[in-house]
Amino acid sequence: MPIVRIENVGSRGIIQDVPPHELPVEAWSDGINVRFRNNKVQKFPGESAVMGTPLVAPHWLLPWNDTAGYKWIYASTAKVYHTDGTTHTDITRTSGDYTPGARPLWSGGVLTGIPILNHDALTDYPQAYDSGTSKLVDLPNWPANTYCKIIRPFGSFLVALDVTKSGTRDPYMVKWSHQADPGAVPSSWDETDDTLQAGENSLIQTHGYILDGLTLGTTFVIYKEDAIWGMQFIGGPFVFRFYEVTQTVGILAPRCVKEFYRNHFVVATDDIFIFDGNRPRSIIGKRMRDWFFSALSQSYYRYTFVTPNLARREMWVCFVEEGQTYANKALIWNWEDDTWTVRDIPNLTHMGFGQVNTGSSDSFDASAGVTFDNDSGTFGDAAIAPANLRLLGGTTTPQLLHLDDSSYTDSSSAAYTSYVERTGLTVVSPGSVDPSVVKFVRRVYPKVEWMGTPPTLNVYVGFQDSPSDPVTWTGPLAYDPSTDYHVDCRVRGRYIAVRFEDTGSANWTLSGYELDLDVVGRR
Repeated sequence: MPIVRIENVGSRGIIQDVPPHELPVEAWSDGINVRFRNNKVQKFPGESAVMGTPLVAPHWLLPWNDTAGYKWIYASTAKVYHTDGTTHTDITRTSGDYTPGARPLWSGGVLTGIPILNHDALTDYPQAYDSGTSKLVDLPNWPANTYCKIIRPFGSFLVALDVTKSGTRDPYMVKWSHQADPGAVPSSWDETDDTLQAGENSLIQTHGYILDGLTLGTTFVIYKEDAIWGMQFIGGPFVFRFYEVTQTVGILAPRCVKEFYRNHFVVATDDIFIFDGNRPRSIIGKRMRDWFFSALSQSYYRYTFVTPNLARREMWVCFVEEGQTYANKALIWNWEDDTWTVRDIPNLTHMGFGQVNTGSSDSFDASAGVTFDNDSGTFGDAAIAPANLRLLGGTTTPQLLHLDDSSYTDSSSAAYTSYVERTGLTVVSPGSVDPSVVKFVRRVYPKVEWMGTPPTLNVYVGFQDSPSDPVTWTGPLAYDPSTDYHVDCRVRGRYIAVRFEDTGSANWTLSGYELDLDVVGRR
């Protein structure tokens, strides 16, 4: 009657691309709405509606540290607003609404303190915030009859990508401005004036279009559909040097790259990789790559976007699942532990990372029923504190701003399901596996801690006689960690399966579990 202890259950994450019977015992073969941290499994927090109701549907979000305080800019299909968390202010240009169409892809950033915005419909000029009028204006000194798909700051330059001039589109073009003075926009984009640093270059060496670009140290990295290029300032008559990094990989869509700690995290057309400025390195192969690209909508893949959650050492790939129309899932990589997980998200159009002021607070005394090490917050911070850098997402139906990672309900205050599952277990004793023998499991001992109200978990135990057989489950077996130590079962098979599920709104952590099993023979 050996007791098999399975520990470090947060060390491997979810791995969908390898057959379960080939996985290490501490890995999970499936799961949703769980986070892996400190070698443990945690219920993933949900989201809360914050900052009141946005006055237009938010399709894109930009955090901005204005001289008057921290704000979030949100852009819609016609207008642009900003909010400080309480007041929502229309900053749309005075000349009239924008015309980006029904599903705009906005881009931009903050250049020398000035927000810069652009959408991809080629119907409006790039926009800049004018502090004198507190409105957006057509970007001063931008050339007439010229449009771009993407615009990004790079130091004190602005870089426009995929440029259209007088009705002729050049999807390979990189166009850059003259260097801007502090607190000002560039004074010129005239590539014909040799006294200026403005210029342009078309990267026609491969057929793929330019989809995005982002600063990485002293390099502006240009991502095409089928290649990566670098752009570095050298001064002189050429201003920038351009060099090809690789033709073996490109980017999936605009907004599919973000920086973290002097690296880029990139979603490619068939991979997810990090780029350090020299070479791309895959981080998802043989774990979740096949799962992700099979789940990704073939109709709406271009609405995939990436955002960092630096406080949790995570990168979120928010994507539209097949059969959906807005981003309803996030594939999440924890770079500290090198684990992957999946989370439901509420049909987001975009998400940003920055300071979120909600005016709410939380006390340490309220964090009862759990050890200090397992508190999901940061000591000294409120659960929702004005000075925290957090994830803010936008939805159009309903029209809301969501503070993610903030509660254990969704934005409508409803509970949601979270679970981890492992099939294909062949353990027979501590440190030993044997798929050829039949195991009999009589008890499961979950190791669960919690905060506040204890959860009631549903434990399922199952078996297969062959890896290709469906799992035959026993359960749900209710488990209350405040009163229970185990669940009883009678499961017999060559391959054992376990599942820990929560359908409530409690905060819990699973640090491991034990199986009370016997080897009963061979089949």
